[in-house]
Amino acid sequence: MNYAYPNNTTYTTTEKILKKTPLSEEARARSEYIRNHKFSVKVDSETQKCQLVVTAKDKA
Repeated sequence: MNYAYPNNTTYTTTEKILKKTPLSEEARARSEYIRNHKFSVKVDSETQKCQLVVTAKDKA
């Protein structure tokens, strides 16, 4: 079983620590769109063609 042991020492490493870069406007808009819509895939069993159905989620 893995667990974290709390301690009072500072975190040190020889590797460069990468900071999280902020999202671009395009990525932020894409994330917002995905969060506010439902996605479903319908597959026609005869032709094996799929159709993506996108519907807006209810605000309530």
